[in-house]
Amino acid sequence: MKRWLVNGEPDTNLTPFDRGLTYGDGLFETIAVRAGECRFFGAHYARLVVSCRRLSLPVPAQDGLLEGATQLIGNDADGTLKIIVTRGAGARGYRLPDDPQPTCIIGFSPEAPPAVPDSGIRARICRTPVSANPVLAG
Repeated sequence: MKRWLVNGEPDTNLTPFDRGLTYGDGLFETIAVRAGECRFFGAHYARLVVSCRRLSLPVPAQDGLLEGATQLIGNDADGTLKIIVTRGAGARGYRLPDDPQPTCIIGFSPEAPPAVPDSGIRARICRTPVSANPVLAG
């Protein structure tokens, strides 16, 4: 990602004790940005809400996420927006904090226009499932 906001602030350091880093305790959404707009933002946000509830994480406010996205996208037309929500810093071990203070990270990477291949592309269907665990897979 080229530009980041951590809890709504630019260039904020992330503690190495954040459970998202130490235990993978969190979730993310990756959203295509086309013509300056987050594609299917409502659907992504709805899935983020379900995921946060499933993991017992506080749900970030939709308005705050859109405001951060707008700030990061700026004048770039196309790119990729990533929203990461973690449980925040916690003590060592698997015990969850009694009062989690979640970390919300929003990142944006502008995209260079793709080169259009003259000869087309090759594609295949992958028969391997993304995840065998339906509880954790989107």
